[in-house]
Amino acid sequence: MFRFIGLMQSMGISFLVLLLINFLMGMFHIGGFASIIIISFICTYILNGMLSAHYNPNAPYFSSYIGGLTLTILNFWCAQLFFDWFVWDQTNLLYASIFINSAASLLATYITLKSSILIKRRVAHDS
Repeated sequence: MFRFIGLMQSMGISFLVLLLINFLMGMFHIGGFASIIIISFICTYILNGMLSAHYNPNAPYFSSYIGGLTLTILNFWCAQLFFDWFVWDQTNLLYASIFINSAASLLATYITLKSSILIKRRVAHDS
């Protein structure tokens, strides 16, 4: 069964980590624009996928997809609100971003679930 609280926990933790990492990178002037974007992407969507498998064990893929989609929409909204970038009329950018971000989150969920299964099998085999 899908747990909404688990979705909010995984999205909230990944968003807080994103804020912390971006604050530290901005405060210490670490990296250029491209490296900040890549690190932000990894912190947000990959961490969301990993945490979706943990906080929503009965529906991890659905939670990961909805979390990735919601975080993408929030990123677009913040880009328009704070930077005055009009991203809502660029449909190719919207579709590509939604696909890449959701796919990264789903892939992270898949890898997390497969690695936890392999670890459980290895522990059961050793004992």
